[in-house]
Amino acid sequence: MPKNRLIARVTLETYVHATEDYKKVEKALFNLLPENLRSHIDVKEQVLTGFHGNKIQFLKIDVTDKRIAQEIAVFIAANMSKGNLEILERTLGLRIDSSGNLYLRVDKQAAYAGKITLSDSDDIIKIKISFLPHIRKLDHIVYALRHLGFLPGESVNGS
Repeated sequence: MPKNRLIARVTLETYVHATEDYKKVEKALFNLLPENLRSHIDVKEQVLTGFHGNKIQFLKIDVTDKRIAQEIAVFIAANMSKGNLEILERTLGLRIDSSGNLYLRVDKQAAYAGKITLSDSDDIIKIKISFLPHIRKLDHIVYALRHLGFLPGESVNGS
């Protein structure tokens, strides 16, 4: 399996509630990207109306360039703490869907501070990492996650 071709797409999504500062939430979103890519990535915005008529903005970054998507995945893995990577390893079965996509929920406040921290709360940024079509079986996904640095073992970061 070619190690330089593992990821097909990375999608990041979050909401900006009426009580939040749009620029801070946008910064949290961009902090999940390598610094060299931040000015080259567009955020799509959709304005929604909440249950009580309040304005909610839905922000989405969808990266379909495979090389850039893989660079983002490696960046995310490299910036997660060892403890969070251990949680990911223990909960991997809950984070992969039937199509082989990996889902991460990271704390929005931590992301604003430049940290990538897994979270089960509601104040999150959702990350979806889609693998290339030849990576659908669990053993192939585990191999890919090891190479990207999400799981212990051989990684592109040399760890």
